[in-house]
Amino acid sequence: DLRELQKERQSGESRVRSSTASEKPAGRTGWYVGASAVVAALLIAGAAWLGVFEPASQPPQEPMQVVPLTTYPGHEGGPSFSPDGAQVAFSWNGENQDNFDIYVKEIDSDTPLRLTSSPAPERYPVWSPDGRQIAFLRGESSSGKFAVVLIPAIGGPEREVAEIGPFGHLPPHYHAWLPDGNGLVVADRTSSEEPFALFLLSTETGEKRRLTSPPAESVGDSGPAFSPDGRTLAFVRTARYLVADLYVLSLSGDLTPQEDPQRLTFENGPIQRPVWTPDGRGVVFSRGFIAPELWRVSLSGSGRPERLAVAGPASFAPAISHQGNRLAFARRVVDTNIRRMQVPDVESSPNAPTRFLSSTRYEAQPQYSPDGNRIVFESNRTGVFGIWVSDADGSDLAPLYLQEGAHSGTPRWSPDGQRIAFDSNLEGHVDIYVISAGGGKPLRLTTDAADDTLPSWSRDGQWVYFASRRGGRQEIWKISAAGGEAAQVTRNGGATALESPDGKFVYYTKQHRPTTSLWRVPVDGGEESRVLESVTWGNFAVAEQGIYFIPALNADDPDGGYSLQFLDFARDKVKTIAPLPTPRDQIWFGLAVSPDERTILYAQIDDISSDLMLIEGFR
Repeated sequence: DLRELQKERQSGESRVRSSTASEKPAGRTGWYVGASAVVAALLIAGAAWLGVFEPASQPPQEPMQVVPLTTYPGHEGGPSFSPDGAQVAFSWNGENQDNFDIYVKEIDSDTPLRLTSSPAPERYPVWSPDGRQIAFLRGESSSGKFAVVLIPAIGGPEREVAEIGPFGHLPPHYHAWLPDGNGLVVADRTSSEEPFALFLLSTETGEKRRLTSPPAESVGDSGPAFSPDGRTLAFVRTARYLVADLYVLSLSGDLTPQEDPQRLTFENGPIQRPVWTPDGRGVVFSRGFIAPELWRVSLSGSGRPERLAVAGPASFAPAISHQGNRLAFARRVVDTNIRRMQVPDVESSPNAPTRFLSSTRYEAQPQYSPDGNRIVFESNRTGVFGIWVSDADGSDLAPLYLQEGAHSGTPRWSPDGQRIAFDSNLEGHVDIYVISAGGGKPLRLTTDAADDTLPSWSRDGQWVYFASRRGGRQEIWKISAAGGEAAQVTRNGGATALESPDGKFVYYTKQHRPTTSLWRVPVDGGEESRVLESVTWGNFAVAEQGIYFIPALNADDPDGGYSLQFLDFARDKVKTIAPLPTPRDQIWFGLAVSPDERTILYAQIDDISSDLMLIEGFR
């Protein structure tokens, strides 16, 4: 599930035992005892120097390893540990992949216990502190709301507690049990005009009491998680779609806020499902949209979040056991492939697209070299997201840049074909890099704390455009190809950018959920203007005579399909070039048109699933 997010409450105990005892031996005077101690110390020191005694060493810690927890067909997500850490509740869309239900699985068992069988989708299970119940959400109703439902952990009669939502752009809708198990913290709002806030929900009466009051212009708060001592609540505050950060709220014994929420991260990106480490000193969360990863941040806020490299890419929805030092999470498996189609002549019928660059994993973002002889694209066919190149016919396939633990993608050729710009989280946050088309060590262009993504070149090769939220909202920026200070290009939002062949305009997308529009602004500055009402993701290519693009589907036409279209600059008209026989919601990132405009490449999702993974001995 491309936007699934998650949350879970943690509680735990730590006991420290120490005992000391000392007695003076009878008949010994103080000076005698002191002298004996000195002599003994000297003897031990000498023995150590001679190698008789060696200083005690800590046994080496076993490296953390990731093993599959589930390997069922379809999607498994939203894990939640039982209080003893021996079982996991999760959602799964079943053998037939037709509906999400709630399941429970013992760690060492292969067969899960199915708890629900409603025709409505059920997700986001969370185990109660006493281990007897599981709370989950069932939705959506005709009003778009979700029902908060309780069910015994061994199965049995359900009980609906309340309705919450509808959620719109709020991240996945996790909730948290109160430390005493007498209620939940949920995300909800009292009117459609206000942002979402966190509320205490009584599981007995269904009554709610407000906990947070996010800024009026924000999307709101979600994903609550109690610290092990039950006195601090971590949650996600979403400013805008895909722009969020973690906050913490100190609570009194009766769960009354003690102060305003304190900001814990400054990511300004897609953040989901915080969970506490058992010692209460940090929070683990997932960050990212297309290929999320797990991160950990200290509660002290003294340092930047650190990536949990052991989990690997495409990891989200973490859960940490109260006992047993276990971390579970969902790992997305995406089979995305690049298709090729010949652009038909005026009098000929279009040929059906064929699978071109493919594997059982992820291939996307193809781009032709300026001479049309080579193709660069993004792939994780080796398990690492990196940059690959091939000949125009798909032969001579080879990696250009792969770095274990990093996600590198969105490659673009320079106008002279000698360099390739790409984005990568090699240094933590996503930055823009440039590498020789022949390989080698990349040059890092951007170093801002915000994520810098989606690079493209100016037509003279002197500048690299990119998208960044370094100013708060995502805008188009540019930086010298040799490095230096970045300059802001757009002022009203922008994502994927391409400069026109004549170097006069910058064309760029704006995200207006659920559609994306295309705009342009003069290279030297000026008023922006809308060019196209909708494109799918960033799928457009600017040519001499016009723009090739794939428009978004019409939500009011469930039978409508994708198509390749062309905006003719001279006539200011759009024509359909060919239909694209791609299932709904399965067009992905990356439209490329060959320099002779005879061939197009685009990416399509052929299969997507997720499994649950487990780390034993998490620390």
